[in-house]
Amino acid sequence: MAAKRPIPIPSSKRKAAQGALLVAMSVLQDERVREQLRKAPIAARQWAATRREADTGNAQAPTGFDRLDPTQRFGQKGVERRLAALERNADLVFPDPTDRDGAVIFQAIDELSRAAAISATMPLNERRKTRSRITTEITRLERALVDAVLPSDTAPR
Repeated sequence: MAAKRPIPIPSSKRKAAQGALLVAMSVLQDERVREQLRKAPIAARQWAATRREADTGNAQAPTGFDRLDPTQRFGQKGVERRLAALERNADLVFPDPTDRDGAVIFQAIDELSRAAAISATMPLNERRKTRSRITTEITRLERALVDAVLPSDTAPR
């Protein structure tokens, strides 16, 4: 049996982020992880119930404008909102902080958050290019989470 070759050390932050994303996507292919993701709707309902209970004590509910504020949907705020939602979803799927698979996904989300923070200080043209790359990676990670939750479509068409 041939010995496994060591994983090469990434030579740039971009390659490191891509590697982390690939590892996160491969983790989502694991059947144990898929089983946890299938159980996520139950955890989401429980979370929503406890959230509603906590909110009933709060007399000041957000107005429609606050919830649908368009300035929270585009640009830097939009990226931050998507990253926060992705992290909340990963928290639902991986509630155990010692879970290795969850740690890989949280590492990928953390790297994307750092990239978003760095892009906020860039000049406009560079920021647009960087933000486009970041949103592409966020979309890929979101799709991988959805693919892991939904059963695979093995029926021929």
